[in-house]
Amino acid sequence: MELATSTARLTVRVADISADLRLLSLSSQEALAELSRTTLIVASADELPDPDAWLGRDVSVRMRGRYGSRYLHGALCAAKRLQDAGRFQRMQLTLVPHAWWLTQRSRYRIYTNQSTPDIARSLWQEAGLRLDDLVLDLKQTVPVWQYRTQAGESDWDFLCRLFNELGCVGFFRHSEGRHQLIFTDHAGAWPRPASEALASHYD
Repeated sequence: MELATSTARLTVRVADISADLRLLSLSSQEALAELSRTTLIVASADELPDPDAWLGRDVSVRMRGRYGSRYLHGALCAAKRLQDAGRFQRMQLTLVPHAWWLTQRSRYRIYTNQSTPDIARSLWQEAGLRLDDLVLDLKQTVPVWQYRTQAGESDWDFLCRLFNELGCVGFFRHSEGRHQLIFTDHAGAWPRPASEALASHYD
């Protein structure tokens, strides 16, 4: 049995998984200031590891199109073995940004004499994330708070609340083998589209 896919246009790599993977489907939910969630179904003629072996691993997806390549990058928070398709083993994988780890811890905490960027960097580093993957592109002068309270929220919800109060919005920027979370308060930070013109087809 053969599985149809455009391997020239869609490629997927999972860190430390040596099997030759074929990407069968990809569906993603994305919104401003929210954590994206992407579901991948991959197949391989090689022996695939058990689902637990996939969790926490980084994934890179490359989609090649008319105007260049687009990338998705993140970590796996869920993996499920699907029914085999002939000689191919299949897995369903759930890909999330690294910031998803901030949703896994909720606490009560008081921060004193720190700005919102100071608190954000502290939360980011405590989660074990690379500091250069958090980009704070702010035009305004941010205040230093006498105290701010995290009131039983997850680290992610607390982080978003602090930036919302500054009028900032967050989005993710993906590149080959990497992604960054950007918080910004100005329109100039938004990525430009890959093309100024869209291809149209008429019947």
